[in-house]
Amino acid sequence: EAIFMEPRPQRKTKSVDALKRCEHDPHVLLAVSKLFWCERKLQKCREWFNRTVKIEPDLGDAWAYFYKFELLNGTEEQQEDVKKRCIAAEPHHGEQWCKVSKNIKNWRLVTEAIFMEPRPQRKTKSVDALKRCEHDPHVLLAVSKLFWCERKLQKCREWFNRTVKIEPDLGDAWAYFYKFELLNGTEEQQEDVKKRCIAAEPHHGE
Repeated sequence: EAIFMEPRPQRKTKSVDALKRCEHDPHVLLAVSKLFWCERKLQKCREWFNRTVKIEPDLGDAWAYFYKFELLNGTEEQQEDVKKRCIAAEPHHGEQWCKVSKNIKNWRLVTEAIFMEPRPQRKTKSVDALKRCEHDPHVLLAVSKLFWCERKLQKCREWFNRTVKIEPDLGDAWAYFYKFELLNGTEEQQEDVKKRCIAAEPHHGE
């Protein structure tokens, strides 16, 4: 943050000082990437974003800024490349990541693809999705719904629990979970999901 608090002419000096002290710190590398972006040095910016996500692929903010940068300055091929690499990295950390990942159109097509398959192929499709996105709550939710369709109620309940544990802010997961318990659970199970949902205060979902 200190880099961007400096007047523009002093920012480069500040970034060099930070790099000398913390050359492998992804947050410093990210700050340098953003500095090049501000200066419209696009190729340099792209190189430093790549360096940042290579050092710390779990840093969601780096992926979020990198993807936003490519949306504004890159080709469709470059945008798709960053998106695919980001999905493979499965980043979890960063405020910007939370904002960006929930607003990228078609980000979750893999979950919709499960239910577009004929029933016999759905299990295979869901296994493929889990291999690529095992910590993605949208994929876990899709698997939960798949077990529901197959009337594997205990498995369904386990996967709903897994989904809301990973992403308690995902309102769609709570909505389906509660609906499932209303149709298949005891009063005690229904009340348990309702109480946990109220405590989680989810905000996201259709």
